[in-house]
Amino acid sequence: MANRKILAMVQRLSALRIASAYHTVSEPAITVIAGVIPIALLAECSLSILLLTVVHLVHSAPVRCPTPRVPNKGRLVEDENGGEYGVGSVVQFSCEPSHLLQGEGSIVCTDAGVWSHPPPLCLPVCDYPGEPENGRVIPLKFTYEPGDRLKVTCFDGFVTRLETKLICKSDGTWSQPLPECRNYTSV
Repeated sequence: MANRKILAMVQRLSALRIASAYHTVSEPAITVIAGVIPIALLAECSLSILLLTVVHLVHSAPVRCPTPRVPNKGRLVEDENGGEYGVGSVVQFSCEPSHLLQGEGSIVCTDAGVWSHPPPLCLPVCDYPGEPENGRVIPLKFTYEPGDRLKVTCFDGFVTRLETKLICKSDGTWSQPLPECRNYTSV
């Protein structure tokens, strides 16, 4: 009985738009907000029945987010969406070797049809080159930014042929190979 009253009221008012992850396609529309539905109608049926009935009566199109921009030197880790990104879709990014992710690694399609965060960037970095036998590198870090310099120092009794400083280049490679620390008698 209550469903018939709801149906009759919805037919009189045209279509209703509910606050969710859907946009109303038909016009005119009335937004279901507390106070818009007559109190007498709410007293006769539960709100959940009303909302379920409205959901079935509304002609709507699901909210979609645009295809996210893939960062230069990056990729989508897993894209099972086939180009369709509905509300709640999660996209993860990763970077190619010698690049570091800056920003959010995962973003979510919101009910407003926009991503939760901007896509990240993939910035070039040089990886730790390792320690030369009988020596060490200064400074010691996991990754180095373009322009960073490494100094190779040798243990007592060992030397490099020249005073060498490695420079991290903008493409994520070192300016030269890691020099060897040789016994000073063999140089």
